[in-house]
Amino acid sequence: MRIALLGYGTVGQGVMALYQERCEALKAALGEDITFAGIGVRSLDRPRKVPAEAALFTTDTRALALDPSVDVVVEATGSTGDMGDLLEEALRAGKSVVTANKALVASRLVALSRAAEDGGASLLFEAAAGGAMPVVRVVQSQAAANAVTGIRGILNGSSNYVLSELSKARNREEVMREARELGVLEADPTDDLDGYDARNKLTILASLALGAAVRPEDVSMIGMQGITDEDLAFFALQSKKVKLIAAFCDEQASEGRRVQLSVQPTALSAFSDFAHVDGILNAAVLDCDKAGAMALKGFGGGMEPTANAMWTDLLSLSTKRPFRAMEAFDAALVDHSDVRKFYVRPTDDAPLPLTSDEWERAEKQGPEAPAGAIEILLTEERAVQLWRAGNVVIAGGRP
Repeated sequence: MRIALLGYGTVGQGVMALYQERCEALKAALGEDITFAGIGVRSLDRPRKVPAEAALFTTDTRALALDPSVDVVVEATGSTGDMGDLLEEALRAGKSVVTANKALVASRLVALSRAAEDGGASLLFEAAAGGAMPVVRVVQSQAAANAVTGIRGILNGSSNYVLSELSKARNREEVMREARELGVLEADPTDDLDGYDARNKLTILASLALGAAVRPEDVSMIGMQGITDEDLAFFALQSKKVKLIAAFCDEQASEGRRVQLSVQPTALSAFSDFAHVDGILNAAVLDCDKAGAMALKGFGGGMEPTANAMWTDLLSLSTKRPFRAMEAFDAALVDHSDVRKFYVRPTDDAPLPLTSDEWERAEKQGPEAPAGAIEILLTEERAVQLWRAGNVVIAGGRP
């Protein structure tokens, strides 16, 4: 197996470090030699923690990926746009692709899958959705033998770490600073804390379950940036813990089929399984019509878990079949009209932007609640509107 490694940041260096540490075991598991054709980077002079032969580095990423001697392109750049075009070209040329790029896979799964089928190539992306938690492989295998009717879980370790620490009555600024120092949070935490990362992962998993590609914009998303230790203390008085929950449900009802997709902070019973998943751990539960519920837990990100997932994909290429083309899912079947109770709190002194009817239905909370907090029955769509207006919004558990 000859590999073109694109990107040499945290993920790319993790892939190389694992190879250097376990080279002989990896070759034995694959049943053939493993070599690197090169490492595509933006800058040749950037300092790197994991050393590699200087001759491997190149800034001509396209030439490397399309080198006739390359069997597999391992994409670890995190880039979209032109990188998606390059991966499609490589797949059509018959080169298998292993990627950790959740945003790219979520937004271009139809095009990537068609390119893979055209080229008779494999497209593997375990690291893009579960990291060391092998949820992609489980969903793919179970979707063939079952109808996977539901997926719910904690799919972002960074937001889970922040919520776990805030639940210990720690100051938000202190927790955020510590998370950055530990490398748990990026300098700009928007993707993790506003739910974009979990949304991309849920998009991928739901697409595999449905056998047709949903779009990231089909997912109803509410982030957790404004949540403080005071909000979590209020729910702790009710024996509840708040987690950022990603959920997919494929429901066959008398009025027809409907699919629900959401990412939102959710107040769960302190005795629920997800309530005890803390720190940077991820967890997921699959609902299958034949096998019942399946639970998974593991580290969803970081250098070593991500590298582990990518090498697991690489080793599977010895028996992997080409990826079949996937069509777009009918977005008209996605429904966000369910009504459920939400906790809503302003983040400043301005009153909540509710209608007169909503104010009549709003339940004001007692003195132990943060100022201005209410609970109210809302559709998911309306709850998203209030979050986008700058308010804290937390779903009140499963409806």
